[in-house]
Parts: sequence; C-alpha cells; structure tokens
Amino acid sequence: MTGTVYNCGCNGRTDLKQLFALIRDNLARTMPEIAGAEPVFEASRSGDVAHSQAAIDKISAALGYVPSHMVEDGMAETVAWFAQRLRRN
Repeated sequence: MTGTVYNCGCNGRTDLKQLFALIRDNLARTMPEIAGAEPVFEASRSGDVAHSQAAIDKISAALGYVPSHMVEDGMAETVAWFAQRLRRN
C-alpha cells in the first residue's frame, strides 16, 4: 500500500548490552584485544527510548514478510563484511 509504514525486524527483542556483546564478540575474532571490552553507560537523556520492540505482524500479513536473519546471524555477517573491507586498506 502506498504511504503505509511497516516495521521490519526479527520479531524479537535485543537490548543494548546484548547488541554490544554481539558486536564485541564478532570483532574479537579478528581483534582479540577487544575481547574484554565492556560498555560505558551514561545517564539517560530526555527523549531516550527505554524499551522498544518492532512488531512485524503488519508487514507479515500485508506483504508476507519473513525475516531472513536473526540479529546474531546478521551481526556476524555485518561485522565480517566490515572487517574484510578494513583489511583491504
């Protein structure tokens, strides 16, 4: 439908700590020195979203959308893609 907005996601929830760990752990495969890195959190700011989860029911029903990747798999592919390009330079 023209003008319709859809959420695209994996139909799951990933918090910032999990996302940080996924990025760190995947980067550590080629950069072992960051394996022990921990996130640094600052105080929340006005307008920060405390919790968010994109429901994909609407896009699934309207367009037959089915996620092709879960966050873990997509992050592994994404980090590998960037790491490969960094090695070329």
